Amino acid sequence: MENGPLRKQATEPIALWLCARPMIRSRLSTPFRLWLMVSVWLPVLLVSAPTRGADSRDEILSRLVPRPREIHVADGRLEWRKRIAVVVEPDRAEDRFAAQALIDACRERKLNEPRIVAAQEVADLQADVAVFLGDPCRLWPLARILRTERLAVPAEVGDEGYLLEVTPDRVFIAGNTPAGVYYGVQTLIQLLPEAEPAVIPAVRICDWTDIRYRGCSVDLFCGKVGRTEWMRENIRRLAHYKMNSVVLYLEDAFLFPSHPDIGEDRDRLTTQEVLELDTFARKHHVEVIPCYNSPGHMLRTLSHPRYVHLAEGTDSEAQRAVINVTHPGAYPLLTDLYTDLCKAFPSGLHYMAGDEALALGTGRSKGAAREIGAAQLFLRHIKNIREVLAAQGKRMVVAGDPFEPDFFKAFGLANYGLDALAQVPRDVIIVPWHYGKLEQFPFGQQLVDMGFDQIIWTSNAAFGELFPNVDGAAENIESVLPWVHKLGAMGTVHSEWNGYGENVFSEYNWPAMAFAAEWGWTSHGRPWNEALPMIVESFYGPGTRDLARTIRFLGSTDRYFPWGVKFLVPPAFPVFFEPLRPRAVDEGGLSLLADFRRDLAVARETLDRVRPLVRRHKSHLDYLDFALEQQFVLADLVECRHLMAGKNADSRKAAAGLVDQLNGSFPKLCDRYVELWLRTDRPKGLEPNRKRFDAVRESIRSLVGDGGSAFSVPPSARPGR
Repeated sequence: MENGPLRKQATEPIALWLCARPMIRSRLSTPFRLWLMVSVWLPVLLVSAPTRGADSRDEILSRLVPRPREIHVADGRLEWRKRIAVVVEPDRAEDRFAAQALIDACRERKLNEPRIVAAQEVADLQADVAVFLGDPCRLWPLARILRTERLAVPAEVGDEGYLLEVTPDRVFIAGNTPAGVYYGVQTLIQLLPEAEPAVIPAVRICDWTDIRYRGCSVDLFCGKVGRTEWMRENIRRLAHYKMNSVVLYLEDAFLFPSHPDIGEDRDRLTTQEVLELDTFARKHHVEVIPCYNSPGHMLRTLSHPRYVHLAEGTDSEAQRAVINVTHPGAYPLLTDLYTDLCKAFPSGLHYMAGDEALALGTGRSKGAAREIGAAQLFLRHIKNIREVLAAQGKRMVVAGDPFEPDFFKAFGLANYGLDALAQVPRDVIIVPWHYGKLEQFPFGQQLVDMGFDQIIWTSNAAFGELFPNVDGAAENIESVLPWVHKLGAMGTVHSEWNGYGENVFSEYNWPAMAFAAEWGWTSHGRPWNEALPMIVESFYGPGTRDLARTIRFLGSTDRYFPWGVKFLVPPAFPVFFEPLRPRAVDEGGLSLLADFRRDLAVARETLDRVRPLVRRHKSHLDYLDFALEQQFVLADLVECRHLMAGKNADSRKAAAGLVDQLNGSFPKLCDRYVELWLRTDRPKGLEPNRKRFDAVRESIRSLVGDGGSAFSVPPSARPGR
């Protein structure tokens, strides 16, 4: 960054050198010349040393997630002194809200809290530090600063970008819209000091994004319906990382006014709750978007006695989850449901999805499929629901897997292909989704060539896991999201998926979500190995980056139990929840178990060591603590099952000791799970998980005190089976 102070500081030592050179070159004695050089140069070096200290460009960047596009570091620092004023346009409520976010962040860090000052009061401003926030076209003191410094907000900044400058005297954040100002404030918050000395490095940042929608999805179908405060905290967290949308995957997790019996046995959001959440989210520039899937993924809706006759068939779960689009009652029901959602969600988008509806035309609609083809049944469905949504002023979003060539090839299945996609109206947004490493993506370019907007989805890699496979999620993000930028896609969504009743806490998902924010904002995201420690420090505070290793360990436990894999199902979850019965492990498995215990102990030590350094989100450590304790119990369960399968008395005696130990540790783990669930989620969704825990607990309790006499070794439990 070129400025006056920087140039002056660089030339002062040169001038002094020129003055001292004649004396140094004179015929003075060598000791005296050395003394003279030290006496001249030491004060010069001390005075002219850069005042920014350790605040190098890389160190400043390490605080910022997502990484900004342009950053220029200057010498000097701003001292966050006692009297701090945030100057905003008085009638700009959104900018006042952004200013309040800065005040809240200062309070959390125990820094001096600014006061908000209207632009008209600047003439009488009495402050040590002034922070100017707003649109320079509206905030005249900010316009004057930009004019004086011959600066302007670049055109490419657009609606969500900002120009931020920190000098030793003041701060300004200029944006064309309240969203841009808000995101600039989030960057400033990440630059705030955590403790004394309360200083901020002098810096100028120009930042923007080209991606309209950057968000995540929340899977409410699986049973987790967040409490109001947790859902708000999640939105605050998304917005801090500059994500601007959240998709609620609903199915029966919404109380439909027209059909209140759908989901009556579970936790549900009400229309009023959705509207209140939307109001809260919009203050943080986050859009709340509904997803009600059809014609597939309707299992819980179509399992209700009142609607079971509308299912495609009863021969398989796949048929029971698809609505029979030829039944006269299908579209009256769907019209009611989508209309209810349109009234509850102000968003202009609505996900119909339509993914994985492979059973369409295989049961009760088979005759129609034979006559016109299953593809035409699906296209007819898209057009019918599109009309319902368009009547409410909504734009439809549909999954890409029914059309992407070879999407289901690995399963020996076909889809409707590009010929069917060509018949879809071009105002429909298409959602390609790929949840592994993506090497090539011809479908993305095909969508561009056909004139479709697209929103590309990634995954949290939590399905069937005890803890999300964060490395797998990161690999997915790092290989997929560059395509979002290359193709000029409309947006990206980082998805949260679980099976019904699975126990992955939503609080486990934030590291990969923040990494998706890093790559969704710009095309030059940092690699996972580099980014995760920064993400951890941005969340917990400085000095906590070692927790990145603990998080990665928790996400990699499946690799220690390869013998537990069953056709695409990760092993740790089923191994943990299977009843306690004999199951021998071969020598390779025992060696991996020993490695697992060793690495688990290191992860536990790391968490305990870093815990005192955590400044923010301290209660969140309880979830990492639980995840580690669950892994300790997992190790005991695996070892106990192996010992139970042993043929000698010593093995059975050791197994009996482990049974007694598990009888003490497992109930405590269950109680802790319930406590943590209820912190964030509503109670009814807990029941499937509680039953799963209880089944293991009862299998342990049934073996307590028998000294191993009840252990038997069925053939299936022997090594190699």
